[in-house]
Amino acid sequence: MYLSVTTILIGETLLARSWQFVAYFFVWFAAVNLFVLGYEEPTLRRKVGASYERYVGSVNRWLPSFRS
Repeated sequence: MYLSVTTILIGETLLARSWQFVAYFFVWFAAVNLFVLGYEEPTLRRKVGASYERYVGSVNRWLPSFRS
């Protein structure tokens, strides 16, 4: 969901060519990162444990990797 909204905001920014959208994008991205790092990841570590740690070790946070 975060990546989808981020992509939409980038598209809106490019279409509108507005500095307000650029500012909104950076506020959105910072807020999402703070939420993910401060709440979501620690909660998943507590609830899921070792399997979540293995998952985190095998994927990137924001950009997909194309490893085999």
